[in-house]
Amino acid sequence: TVARQLKPLLDCVYRDLAMAQPKNSAEQALTEQTAELEWLFQVTSAVNGPCDDRHLLEDLLRAAAKRLDSAYAVIAIPEKHLCLEHERDPAQGAALRDVWKNTHAHLLNWAQRQHSPLLINSAGRVNKSFAPCKILSVPIMRDNGRVLGVLVFYNPEEAADFQARHLFLAKHLGKQTGHLIESQFDLMIGLYNRDGLDQLCASLPEEARFEARSIVYIDIDHMHMVTELH
Repeated sequence: TVARQLKPLLDCVYRDLAMAQPKNSAEQALTEQTAELEWLFQVTSAVNGPCDDRHLLEDLLRAAAKRLDSAYAVIAIPEKHLCLEHERDPAQGAALRDVWKNTHAHLLNWAQRQHSPLLINSAGRVNKSFAPCKILSVPIMRDNGRVLGVLVFYNPEEAADFQARHLFLAKHLGKQTGHLIESQFDLMIGLYNRDGLDQLCASLPEEARFEARSIVYIDIDHMHMVTELH
């Protein structure tokens, strides 16, 4: 389950926080981050059902934007030609969508080069090419560390600043998004892998499971050479 997969990481976070911060500060941080991880367990358990990856990611993005109180949020996976947007505040959506159009290339480049999150609570104040706003961007990564894309949260300038707890949760959301994509699809060719196919079959209506069906399995030697080159 997701909880078992994240437990070693959670234990490591507890140890690092306890060693790096004064007692009162560490206790407060642990309390806040425990609450965020508990929320993440609940959400990922709810969205980790038999469904296609787009709906899973849409559900996760919607829940994340609400939790982080973000007016506009985006998941972008260039190699899958996937860009999902969620607009919580229609009054701010159009302006923040324009900010995404002006910043997405920079955010993707930062994620690819730095493999780290980016938090800017004063974006656009110097560069007048887009409206002033607040940006929280985290890389979406595979288990092997390769960056697939970005998960970005935007808020208008007058909104409250993104805090350390928001950054903490966003980083884990980025990892969970990468896990959802990798667990269901062969990222090289975009076809379902075994786990994804199992979930797809499980999503069939009960009455349809007893109908006659067939699956064609083809084992092609050295197929990876074709997918990697084309």
